[in-house]
Amino acid sequence: MSKLTFNPLNTIIAVAILYGVLLSLNLLYTNRKQRNAQFWLGLYLMIFSLELLDTYLKDIHLERLYPFINWTYYRILTLIPVLLWVYIAKLVHKPLRLGIKEIICVGIVLLDFLDQVFAFFLKLLKQEKLFRLNRRFIDDWLDLIGIVVTIIVLIDGIRLLNQYGKKLQNNYASQEERKFKWLKEVLIVLGVMIVAWFVAMPLNIYLYQRKISFYWIWIPQAIYIFYFGIKGLQHPEIVHDFSLVTAFDQSLRQASSSKQDEKAHVSALIKLMEEEKVYRHPKLTVYQLAKMMNLPSKKVSYLINSHLQCSFSDFINKYRVEEIKQRIQQQDTQKLTLLALAQEAGFSSKSSFNFMFKKFTGVAPNTYKKKYSK
Repeated sequence: MSKLTFNPLNTIIAVAILYGVLLSLNLLYTNRKQRNAQFWLGLYLMIFSLELLDTYLKDIHLERLYPFINWTYYRILTLIPVLLWVYIAKLVHKPLRLGIKEIICVGIVLLDFLDQVFAFFLKLLKQEKLFRLNRRFIDDWLDLIGIVVTIIVLIDGIRLLNQYGKKLQNNYASQEERKFKWLKEVLIVLGVMIVAWFVAMPLNIYLYQRKISFYWIWIPQAIYIFYFGIKGLQHPEIVHDFSLVTAFDQSLRQASSSKQDEKAHVSALIKLMEEEKVYRHPKLTVYQLAKMMNLPSKKVSYLINSHLQCSFSDFINKYRVEEIKQRIQQQDTQKLTLLALAQEAGFSSKSSFNFMFKKFTGVAPNTYKKKYSK
């Protein structure tokens, strides 16, 4: 009877698969109601993990013991560009519309799915020759096309993040700036890995007839999954949603805290905004706010997200915009400029003021001002 083949390299891949699945399930469960960027990142990491799982099962030669592994071929590499684009769009609040790029991505996924169904029936009907030809088309050409589209999406995603980062520069400052730097870092790391994969596939397949080991591509994939978890543990203030430890710790704190206590904390939070107007501090962070309330910063984030149904940045900026609206209605713009009002309300740059004002009112500050100046 054939034995399974284990070695240190595929053991690393197995550990990465397990960690990636746990990380993905955590993201999907904790963001199942909001369906935000973190939810789609969970799906994205799940695809990476399942892609490695398919690789792992064949690398240990499990199909020798269970032949059905070969014809339940569930490769889903072509889903990566789609999920990557949705994740980036959710991050920058871009409407999800079917443009040329999106149609190409979805079209490749449908082609991949239909071809795999076709391969399944070929295997079932024992058409081995046609099955091998079709399998080569799936393995070689569809993978190459999917990787090229992923690189295009990746470059466009970095461009969108840069544009969005400029709109938010110097606003609710350090935390958001660090977050965007980290997001760009993640995309760049992914880009390097995909470029390496793109170079390796045609070289290995067409020049070396698959004689070069694919471990030097699979191991970077495993490292990429570990990268998310390590970053989450090192910088919980930026990516606390990624950290399993943080999520479990947060759930324990939430369970031990009564609803009455949470309502009292929310009331105290609103009092800080409405009476003490702490939102006027340009560099206000969730940590400073938590210190004022004598609470853990993660607890304050939880109260804002769960009870007030918004992010920390939106929570602060709504108060800033509301104050500016009231002062415009009171004709304070006859004495001060819009920018001066924005700075007094806590905005530290004109671009972030214009962006947030339009986000919450639907119109530009000058347009709103003209309405009341008449």
